Amino acid sequence: MRANLIDCTLRDGGYYNNWQFSKTDIQNYINQISKTGIKFVEIGFLFLPIDKKKGLTAYCDNNFFKSFSFPKHIKFGIMINASDLINYTDLKEEEKKIKTLKNLKNSNLSFIRIACHFEEVFKIEKYLKILKNNKKINLFVNIMQISEINLKSIKKISNYSKMFFECLYIADSLGSLKKRQIKNIVKKFKESWPYDLGIHAHDNQSLALENTLYANKIGLKWLDSTITGMGRGPGNTKTEELIKYFQDSSHVKNAAIQKLYLKFSKLKMKYKWGTNKYYNLSGKYKIHPTYVQTMLSDERYKKNDYISAIKYLKNKTAKTFNPFTLLSAFNIYEFNKNLKLKNKSSILINKNYKQALILGPGKSIKRVKHQLSSFIKGSNLLVICLNNTKTINNNLIDVRAFCHPINILSNLDYFKNCNNTLLIPYSCLSKNIRSYFNKKSILDYGIKIKKTMIVSKNHITIKNPLALIYSVGFLISQKINRIYLAGFDGYSKDEPNQDMSFEMINTLKKKYYKKNISIASLTKTKLNIKKINIKKINK
Repeated sequence: MRANLIDCTLRDGGYYNNWQFSKTDIQNYINQISKTGIKFVEIGFLFLPIDKKKGLTAYCDNNFFKSFSFPKHIKFGIMINASDLINYTDLKEEEKKIKTLKNLKNSNLSFIRIACHFEEVFKIEKYLKILKNNKKINLFVNIMQISEINLKSIKKISNYSKMFFECLYIADSLGSLKKRQIKNIVKKFKESWPYDLGIHAHDNQSLALENTLYANKIGLKWLDSTITGMGRGPGNTKTEELIKYFQDSSHVKNAAIQKLYLKFSKLKMKYKWGTNKYYNLSGKYKIHPTYVQTMLSDERYKKNDYISAIKYLKNKTAKTFNPFTLLSAFNIYEFNKNLKLKNKSSILINKNYKQALILGPGKSIKRVKHQLSSFIKGSNLLVICLNNTKTINNNLIDVRAFCHPINILSNLDYFKNCNNTLLIPYSCLSKNIRSYFNKKSILDYGIKIKKTMIVSKNHITIKNPLALIYSVGFLISQKINRIYLAGFDGYSKDEPNQDMSFEMINTLKKKYYKKNISIASLTKTKLNIKKINIKKINK
């Protein structure tokens, strides 16, 4: 059956490099994909609101389309998440979103695909009406996690969607679909959906190509793919494989595909997407692939951790990614405990600390190691080193801070013989984990995992157990308001697992501004924090 192939490499592929494709790379991709015979390209996302950490293809607005040369024989589109439209903090933010959507009429856009969970389809009507006013743009809807849909709700979704959309996509977000399920879902949609259908397949179980071809065989005309399968989790149907079934094999088209394949193969070597046994299990147990991607791309997680987490997640509702659920998989925190802690360590007694230094794992410390050691020796400051980092002489470190479950679990043997005082949420740990510690050398500072961030005398409430934020919170609780950082080099822009350290530090500073908190870095950092010269402090 004939098919419309949509290549969405720069959109879906951004989950691996944070959408950090250069202008040159984007234009080269546009030039080459236009020679392959593919007529439709989903060039990127339009995330709302803007997150400056993400790259160019995360914000394909009117200005984006003015920045590149687009061949006229290709129809270009973007994806917008329904959740971005529904969720906003205030009316001002919503007005900005509406203005951005209205301005799209001045772009080279041919189609917009809205990614929706089942219930979200019915909550975005006012935005769809705005987009529908632009007669040049066709609207598609992408129904996510289609494997979990209640067949009875298909009629309701179809009847509502046909007022706005020209094509309805079934998206196998969990990578769990088999042919029989595809057949049943498509049959049900055809009873009430009068327009085209499409499929977006994930390759958890190495079935993406097979499922895509089967879907086309039973009547789906729109088929998604990406070069080398670059996409969230294990990735997608591969363009270079799918295209063989629908395009002729002229030299020009083959050469263009080969150039794209070589380019993205290099990225694949770096980011390592693709099917493996962990993604296979996530598809089998209907676990959101981002859980596996998060573990595989974080050096703190080891192979044994992958299996332990998957065993836990398969018994939970893990179809939607939640980082707190992943942390709970290691079962070491008692998050809801009513914390009433007492610090038993004597390290703070009779020490009138007014300043502290927090040491991170960054390589930048090596360049100032001698100066840093002199600064520590000549100053009355509390020195906290994160985790089991070996950056300077251990005798210069007063406290080692641990709070992330993986870092705690992987250092249990270390804790038995640790000579440093440990800053750790001891009372929040399970009884079995507490048995590894020497109680005499512990600063027991608790932790609660919630969306809000609050520093209390005995614990901190944070949304992500980052050791840096945990340590800063502890210092604020101890009325130590001058804080120096060293070895926090920051993430490069193309790393997908960007943490929220800078944003969370700023939140703490704003929330506790009356405490006159001063935070500065003694080493070069990508965090937006003031850098000062160690020599000037020593003087």
